[in-house]
Amino acid sequence: MPTFNHWHCWEVRGLGFTFTHVYMILTHSLAHLDAFQQQHLNSFDF
Repeated sequence: MPTFNHWHCWEVRGLGFTFTHVYMILTHSLAHLDAFQQQHLNSFDF
């Protein structure tokens, strides 16, 4: 069944790409949030 193998390969490739994309978005969001918190805390440092 060459068609099944072909689709399965593309599915795995797509899942890996999606996972990497989500991981990058999450890490970037966390980095931005951390920087925002640092600025926020510094601005409220009496």
